Amino acid sequence: MELPYNLMRLKEVEPPDVLPVDENQEYEIKWNGWRMAVIISLGKVTLLSRNGTDYTDRFQEVADDMRSAVSGHRAVIDGEIIREKAGRHDLKTLHQRGGRLMLCAFDLLELDGEPLVDEPWHVRRAELEGVSEPQPHAELPPYFDDQMDAIDYAIEHGDEGVVSKRRDSRYRQIGNAPNGDWRKMKFETYERKLRKYNQRKPK
Repeated sequence: MELPYNLMRLKEVEPPDVLPVDENQEYEIKWNGWRMAVIISLGKVTLLSRNGTDYTDRFQEVADDMRSAVSGHRAVIDGEIIREKAGRHDLKTLHQRGGRLMLCAFDLLELDGEPLVDEPWHVRRAELEGVSEPQPHAELPPYFDDQMDAIDYAIEHGDEGVVSKRRDSRYRQIGNAPNGDWRKMKFETYERKLRKYNQRKPK
């Protein structure tokens, strides 16, 4: 099976720039997991990576719970598989045993045969919330109006960073370059680049 949509890429923030702060932004967690397209049709669930590799058999418990999460609907969902262990879900945790393997579903690209990619983010998110029910291995991750709340949550749970998304952003990915409507700040990477930037600044 081919990916029905190219998964949207995020533009990484480079020092001295920071994530945008305005009324048109919402903030999510930058997960450090495995990005997946979830295709649900006629009771069958398929998990495809960005390059189209099928991981359904490997993450069968996630596939089963996604079927229950949107029971009665056909859908294409963008999400990320992570493992929660002792309240944390960093990449190291993903490759360990134990804990809870789950898919964080954060965008709805198609519902019952109707594409939603031209709808703004806030409409797609509301539709996703309206048709899905949390399951042991599938849930909707939080989003935040305040960037600092997102940062505090990410630090507390050992996440990679935070993401800003324009509330009016459409789901459009042409080629490999991010369009800038979604931006990411990875804590360790940003801090390392910021140190180098400060060292290069004229005294």
